[in-house]
Amino acid sequence: MKRTEYTRHGLHCNTRGKEMVAKKLKVAVDGITNQRTVPIVRLRGPRDEDLTTSSAVEEKIFLCEKNPDILCLSEHWGDDMKVESLRIIGYKLISKYCRKSTIHGGTAIFAKNCLQIFNVNSIDSLNVEKEIEICSAFFTALNKKIGLLSVYRPPNGNLDIFLTNLSLALNKLYEKYDHIILVGDINIDALKTSINLDLMSDILDAYKMINLIDKPTRIFTNKFGDRSESAIDCVATNLPVSCLSCCSVQPNLGDHLAQILDVGLGITAEDVDCCPQSIEMRSIGFFSWRNTTRGSWFIQAVCDELAENGFTEDLLTLLTFVCKRVALDYESNTPDIPHMHAQKQIPCITSMLTRLPQKITTQALSTVRC
Repeated sequence: MKRTEYTRHGLHCNTRGKEMVAKKLKVAVDGITNQRTVPIVRLRGPRDEDLTTSSAVEEKIFLCEKNPDILCLSEHWGDDMKVESLRIIGYKLISKYCRKSTIHGGTAIFAKNCLQIFNVNSIDSLNVEKEIEICSAFFTALNKKIGLLSVYRPPNGNLDIFLTNLSLALNKLYEKYDHIILVGDINIDALKTSINLDLMSDILDAYKMINLIDKPTRIFTNKFGDRSESAIDCVATNLPVSCLSCCSVQPNLGDHLAQILDVGLGITAEDVDCCPQSIEMRSIGFFSWRNTTRGSWFIQAVCDELAENGFTEDLLTLLTFVCKRVALDYESNTPDIPHMHAQKQIPCITSMLTRLPQKITTQALSTVRC
């Protein structure tokens, strides 16, 4: 395989914080547009400050050293007017989301003036204030279209809404572009095993994406001296791992580290077409529907079938009836999302049994319960 030379492609930071943040950014990239190494940067700033009204200049050195092609900001805390009026020398605003009825939050994507990068407005309808806040763009490299999604999930947001709409946004990008890059503050700790992490991982797996974050991105010490570490930021992509490099740096913009994703521009077309071999890929285009109160269609059907025929039929027969129930008795009801409305589901049952299973008897069931 041809050896790859890496070019830093962007920086992602959470800019939640003090009023010094915005003017830091306004002057940070002055005079650096001629440098070759350029990261994708995700920014987040200090608490209780507004990205769009900052007044300090320390970040000039930081961005001069990193010289990012693309800036992905989460929690910029600005409204439409403030974000649109923010001027970062050498950069242009590509995409943004700002809250309408409450303060704080928000996401934005900036890119160098020389780049051909465009807003993707088809995912704007998936924004739900204080639940999922996203903006998107796309660009072309090596004749491949790459979709970029910047996301913020508030820590107390509804996880079901976040995961559902995130999956829909990724699906839109997956259908239209060759590769996807997802960056943002999702407030799901990648360092601790949890149901939330499993659900997020399932979505990334479905779109052949891997989260490149494996170290703490937020290190916090409270007033009592207690120290905590978490990896609640996300940098995930389905680009081949052979052309990627990801690290975290301290931008002094807030309580989160900035994530830098370096994408090799010296890769061949064969490299771009290949997929990581170290993980199991999952077919895309299929959904497992779930009612937020009663659970998934499959589990509902299993419970109903066990209640009606659990003592009279064997396991494979029961699962066959479960498939029939799910296929005939259920249909999605999402009229606000036409392409997801009135959709069906069919479970896939795989068996490696070599003998017919015995029927469940009342005595056997009682024994199991004990």
